[in-house]
Amino acid sequence: MTDVSILPDFENMRSVDWLIYSLKRFAQVNSFSGFLAQSVEPADQELIKQLFSYLGIDDEIIIPKSVSSSSATILQHLLETKLKLNKHDKDMIVMLHEIDYKLNNTKKSIKSCMIVKGDEDQNTAMAKTVGFPLAIATELIIKNKINITGLHIPIIKEVYDPVLTKLKKTEFSSKKYKHARFKLKLIKRKPSFCYIEINHNNLIASLIFATLPK
Repeated sequence: MTDVSILPDFENMRSVDWLIYSLKRFAQVNSFSGFLAQSVEPADQELIKQLFSYLGIDDEIIIPKSVSSSSATILQHLLETKLKLNKHDKDMIVMLHEIDYKLNNTKKSIKSCMIVKGDEDQNTAMAKTVGFPLAIATELIIKNKINITGLHIPIIKEVYDPVLTKLKKTEFSSKKYKHARFKLKLIKRKPSFCYIEINHNNLIASLIFATLPK
């Protein structure tokens, strides 16, 4: 459902039409119920059905022509429409890296934790974590403090060192902890999904991760 190839020119395509087209093409089934029966554990089928319905994937609503060029653009449109933040909504990003290593034949562990909260629906945590590093890297390139050319991912010391230095002056940065300062609670684990609760300073976020075929 994230395929970027150009779709046929459907007339007045509904969300449910796109869903059935995708299932026929990628899962070789002719209905959503057939997909559930084939790919999802029986105990989890009702939950997966609810998740799809919540996102409007099986709705009768006509998909705008401007976003119907590929499955990826349609899915993006549905997600942006349904999951759009309201004016006073706030998002939160929790990232935890756990690194185990051996030094002088002694096993060691580091947990690097970053928690970023959005201000409102425009200055979101996602916008900050994407925008700040990009803006800093752009400034460094303009000032000739990053001189490499070509296409790179940011694992090169010449890129990440100066960017991280400047990021420390912003409102967020990663911190190393012996113990992460938030609690993860696994509520339920199934073959098709797991349900996790994150608690940070009494702010609770619930996440459901669904495992579905590509």
